[in-house]
Amino acid sequence: MSEAGFVPLVDPASEASGSFRIWAEPVGRITEEPADQYARGLAEGQMLAETAFAEERGRLLALVAAANALQPLEPEAVRRLICTTVERLVREIAGAAPIDPDHLRHQVDEATQLAGNSGNDAVLRLSPEDAALLADADIHLPIIPDALLPPGTLRLESDTCTIEHGRAVQLEALGLQLGHGEGRP
Repeated sequence: MSEAGFVPLVDPASEASGSFRIWAEPVGRITEEPADQYARGLAEGQMLAETAFAEERGRLLALVAAANALQPLEPEAVRRLICTTVERLVREIAGAAPIDPDHLRHQVDEATQLAGNSGNDAVLRLSPEDAALLADADIHLPIIPDALLPPGTLRLESDTCTIEHGRAVQLEALGLQLGHGEGRP
């Protein structure tokens, strides 16, 4: 049961009552065998437990040292990282989604209702792709393709008001809510 090359680690301070310390220095071999088998087994078990405890404590101290080496990030840096990531993901998802003609038509109807009596010179500006989608729709305003407008965005212009609605406007509002406007990065 015992190994011939095993050297127990003993710290004289651990033998004092009420103290518990990890031994650091190996001591010489125990030359005297305990008298009975029970005492010998108890001594071997205690040495094995103490050795296992020393190894576990060493691993725990290494883990604590590694945890202490971690430095917390500044809250502002984390906020900027999250805001940039959210805005980038939303822009990628919104840019990849196709334009639904029914939804676009609904947006046009809402804009004309908001404008109310916008006069005879009101025009609806859409991206060329969106203008092609609504070419056959029953819209009582002239549709002007505008290459400067991104797909999914509309602009209703009249002499009394201008209404913009769509993805670009919503993405701009998201950027403002995330702090990417009005002097913030």
